[in-house]
Amino acid sequence: HYLKTVASRGENVLFVGTKRQAKNVIRDEARRAEIAYVSERWLGGSMTNFSVVKSRIERLEELEAMEADGRMDRMGKKQVSSLNRERRKIKRNLDGIRKLNGPPDCVVIVDPRREYNCLAECRKLKIPVIAILDTDSDPTPIDIPIPANDDAMRSVHVILSFLSDAIMEGVKQYESGLSAKERVEANRGKEAKKEAKKEAKKVEVVDSTPAPEGASETVSAVAEIATAPATESVEAPVTIDSESSPQNNSEKTES
Repeated sequence: HYLKTVASRGENVLFVGTKRQAKNVIRDEARRAEIAYVSERWLGGSMTNFSVVKSRIERLEELEAMEADGRMDRMGKKQVSSLNRERRKIKRNLDGIRKLNGPPDCVVIVDPRREYNCLAECRKLKIPVIAILDTDSDPTPIDIPIPANDDAMRSVHVILSFLSDAIMEGVKQYESGLSAKERVEANRGKEAKKEAKKEAKKVEVVDSTPAPEGASETVSAVAEIATAPATESVEAPVTIDSESSPQNNSEKTES
């Protein structure tokens, strides 16, 4: 299953469906699979201008923090009413994608004819699209079309439940793969520690090996020479040749 493969790689999937027959199913199945979703209104630029969307999500978190720590209680009623209205509006439109850190890696759309803005942004960013579409939609721009009655809540629910199950299986594979990698890294760390201990033992054995006879005297002599002051100079012994001495020269002259 394609969605299972996508989820097993740790990539993000987005469910999109804002029509009345599909919005509740989209929200429930996305929450069950713990993925992002859009069920109220697709804001233009949600993927192509994600930095602005991320700033609005940060504003939502700021407003929720203000309400939680009691800062709103010290404000006037009019200001509190304005902030609550802003919070409800942002939460209605962006609550489903607040966990996204960037554009998704795959998008599932219910009725692409209605969600044409989402489809256009996916085409622009080259994001794969899986769509549930009826005979009134064009399957050409869809990567994986699923022909079905997109106006019937029951058919949408059946298809999305299968897709959600595939995503959850892929997430389990991804998490098990991470645990396997962690085990491999831990084993490598243990082996590296064992090798380090072996090397340390070898060094200790070499250091404890007795030195040959006379080696200590040689080492002490070298150490004395190395530590001697640089200003001291050793005078070489002067040898006098008996034949070239002055006395011998004078005796030769008298004879």
